[in-house]
Amino acid sequence: MFTTPQDFDYQPYNLPNLEKKVAAFEAFREDYEAAILKEILGVELYNEFIDALEEDYPEDKWTDLRDGALYQEGEISYEWKGLIGKTGALVPYIYAMWTLFSARNNSGVGITMPKSENSYAVSPANEVSGPYAQFISMIGRKCRGEKKNTLYGFLKANEADYPNLVWTDLGSINSFDL
Repeated sequence: MFTTPQDFDYQPYNLPNLEKKVAAFEAFREDYEAAILKEILGVELYNEFIDALEEDYPEDKWTDLRDGALYQEGEISYEWKGLIGKTGALVPYIYAMWTLFSARNNSGVGITMPKSENSYAVSPANEVSGPYAQFISMIGRKCRGEKKNTLYGFLKANEADYPNLVWTDLGSINSFDL
């Protein structure tokens, strides 16, 4: 939908050996993109958004939501970078979720961390907290009034275009489980 495997072939969001798992990754990213957008926007606005993007010529408000756009907050201009591409908000989120879930082995008798020679296991929470925090900073939080260069700021500045918005602030991921 919004990200492609090619969006994950550079640092800091490089997912190595993805070409060996393309089918699994495609299913994963579709499920996780849909789930997080439904959570953030609300189901009704999400469905309107997806339906509109399937049209031959979607309205600008839908392509701006997907691709990013400039918006005004008072006298100041800000930029929502969008959901798609290497600089889009969904890349750090999908990276974080894929890394979190692929770092574990389900052995049939429990979940274990993979072992390898000449290395040690690091908690996946340590590896995903930075990318997830980047995603949150691009999305913004209503409870903190984060309107500068965020999805929340873009939607708030254009709330007449998105009357069915049901915004949900997202939590954090960190090694302390806070």
